[in-house]
Amino acid sequence: MMMMFVYRGGSVVAKSLESS
Repeated sequence: MMMMFVYRGGSVVAKSLESS
């Protein structure tokens, strides 16, 4: 479950951090 979250949310988190 965690792997899937990181795999799919990884790019989303990276974009969120850059947007900040």
